[in-house]
Amino acid sequence: MPQRCLHVNPSRPPPQIASQTGEEFTLAPGQEAAMQGTDLIVTLTGVPDDQRCPLKIECAMSGPVTVTIEIAISPVFDFVD
Repeated sequence: MPQRCLHVNPSRPPPQIASQTGEEFTLAPGQEAAMQGTDLIVTLTGVPDDQRCPLKIECAMSGPVTVTIEIAISPVFDFVD
């Protein structure tokens, strides 16, 4: 199974993005990504724990980050004449 990367950037506003399956993308809390070619919507719902080294700071060791995500199937609408 291929690995997927999720980059967390809490300082950006949350517009929806579209991403190809297997392509890296960056989400801010509350932001969602529509996975093109599928019915999946991935939403970064929170960052409950972040022990990574702050930007522009040199750390001897960087800690882990914990994120919560929601994966939903987008609704499909059938129109009947």
